[in-house]
Amino acid sequence: MVNAQENHVHVSWMTRGASMFEALISVTCLRERALDASKITVFIQDVGEGSIEAYEGILDWLKSRDVAVSDSGAEGFGDDLWQALPYLGLRQFSDVPFAVFDPGTLFWGDDLFDDVTGYASRSDRSEWPVEHLYGPTREQIWQAVSEVSSVEMSKLVDAGHHPAAWRHWPHLDGRIYIGANAGAFGEVFAKQAKRILHNTPEVLAAQEVRRDLRKIVLPLVHAECGETLTQNKPAMPGVFPANRLAFLYAAAPEAAIDHLESAVAQNHVKKLLRLYEPARKLIYQRKGRELRKRFYNPEGQDPQRLIRRLQTHTNWWVR
Repeated sequence: MVNAQENHVHVSWMTRGASMFEALISVTCLRERALDASKITVFIQDVGEGSIEAYEGILDWLKSRDVAVSDSGAEGFGDDLWQALPYLGLRQFSDVPFAVFDPGTLFWGDDLFDDVTGYASRSDRSEWPVEHLYGPTREQIWQAVSEVSSVEMSKLVDAGHHPAAWRHWPHLDGRIYIGANAGAFGEVFAKQAKRILHNTPEVLAAQEVRRDLRKIVLPLVHAECGETLTQNKPAMPGVFPANRLAFLYAAAPEAAIDHLESAVAQNHVKKLLRLYEPARKLIYQRKGRELRKRFYNPEGQDPQRLIRRLQTHTNWWVR
């Protein structure tokens, strides 16, 4: 059992920009669930175009709440692997259970991670690789990745779907990953990342390999480590992965929104989040509730369709 109150570490990342405010929201919501802040680590890279003053203010707040902050997650890999930061950073931990999450992930359940020994969020559409006209096929690309990584193709694909379907191919998105052995997982991730970056197959020439590194490497590590997922669902109870507040207000359960607004009502958090336009408008000026009345569908709807609807109303699509 991996329980948020007990023995595992929570790991995220942030840079200067929107992700630093989103990380603040995630950590605040986690701490409101009585999680020991010393079990939260945020890997940072001081890059981006965000306010240096806000960045330093958030770092000071995290440290004052006993949240561990590390700038050595991607040591040896460069400073542009933001989304892969927490996975590379797992090398710093011992063999303990772990939960990696993207900034902006909203934690609101009462018994987070109870009876969950493994979980990986999956994309609800084909995000990688990007297939180009007259370019290599998805099969050719994953075959090349399989050969470079020395991971058998049969361990990567889902035999329950036809090869013509994108669900047949790996589609772990890396937004949330819960595993049993942080140190070992991090070492294998670093090993496979080096193989992909140092021996990039020619068929990946048109792909954004560094930007999408975790989408390429996570399935390889998952297969090599033999992780068992106790939950194969796209959603996990008590957790809502969203790095855009507009999408969160439009799609998250009512209990999640209530928890978010309660958690960020503290003056010291509000002072920092008011520097972030989406939080200022959607949370503190209550415009998120107005958005929710217009878009929320409790019966559920296709997330990508909802995002497209939000994007057509540009006043709502503020990060």
